[in-house]
Amino acid sequence: MLWHEMPDRTQVVFADLMGHGAKAKYYAHALAGYLRGILSGTSTVLAPGQILTLISDALYDDQLLNSTIATCMVMSIQPDGRIEMASGGHPPGLLWRDQQWSPLALSGGLPGLLAGQSYETSVLKMEEGERLLIASDGLWEQGDSRQERHANETTMLETIDRESGKQPEIFIEDVWRAFMKLADHKPSDDVTLALFDRRNNAA
Repeated sequence: MLWHEMPDRTQVVFADLMGHGAKAKYYAHALAGYLRGILSGTSTVLAPGQILTLISDALYDDQLLNSTIATCMVMSIQPDGRIEMASGGHPPGLLWRDQQWSPLALSGGLPGLLAGQSYETSVLKMEEGERLLIASDGLWEQGDSRQERHANETTMLETIDRESGKQPEIFIEDVWRAFMKLADHKPSDDVTLALFDRRNNAA
């Protein structure tokens, strides 16, 4: 996860690369360098869809990066609770609204698979008291079989719902603790969790 502070917004990029170990880490560093260049290399504010299109072009054109597969989500978070988003194969996120969690209607193809692939920017307006949970697919795909993965996903959704009323830091800690227990402290994939909490008229 990378972020870039701007005067009127914070831009955040979640990227999840296929694989583990030294090779995956090497790809991650290469992609991170490119992302930092996109986020900080221009004074022009790019919409998340534009940023994700640039990422997709890089993954397709670069001889190093085109040998891996990545999911990606780009967000532009503004102080008034407006969040612009674009997704490339990344789990869409869960929105806490009206006392329940609901998946966002957000989707997009894996970046880098096709030349000239473009992405649309979606807009979410978060009101005070609402939350947005972003998690990489490792949280939802723990298990060796489809049945086990489905059962584990149900368990995590129940945990997230049960912990909803807690402070953000405690919420993340408890969800993470529950996941590690479910995975017997040996998760089958890397997991990233981020909670965006709208309080006191600030995101």
